[in-house]
Amino acid sequence: MGMLLSIRDLYVGYRTVMGTLHVLDDVNLDIDRGEIVGVVGESGSGKSTLGQAIARVLPGNAVVSGKIMVDGVNLLELSEKEMEKYRGTTVFMVLQNPFTSLNPVKTVGYQLMEAARIRMERSGEKYSEDRAYEMAIQALKDLRFPDPEIIMLRSAPTLRWSDSEGCACNVVNIEAKDIDCG
Repeated sequence: MGMLLSIRDLYVGYRTVMGTLHVLDDVNLDIDRGEIVGVVGESGSGKSTLGQAIARVLPGNAVVSGKIMVDGVNLLELSEKEMEKYRGTTVFMVLQNPFTSLNPVKTVGYQLMEAARIRMERSGEKYSEDRAYEMAIQALKDLRFPDPEIIMLRSAPTLRWSDSEGCACNVVNIEAKDIDCG
């Protein structure tokens, strides 16, 4: 299928008053198109930092070097404006409790279709409610949610992310579809 994400020699540290805190050092990772990868580690091991580095949403005191290649483009070399074309269309970050980021008074479907609308606009596609609905349903199917049509009608508080209250799950989803960001 071809390489979608390739990380080489990634280093991330944080400047502090006590010096630089080294969080990630010499990270190398390859993910093929269509492959699903989970990053697992203890609290404080750098999972969130890795996701934030890929999405380029690290805090201002971060020091980053190496390469984060998506479809052959080094995200670390892009301007913020260029990076905006990738965020939300090709690179996503779901935080540790993704359902707290959903608005509890709006349906899941409304919010997913809003994300689809933004994605269409960024890629130059004319907005279509039917197409947005299809994209939202497909996203739920890709994540193996049962009954995606029913989930679209629910609000966030009625959904359950994990059987374990203490479960922390970091996911960086590199979209496995060809998108022209140029």
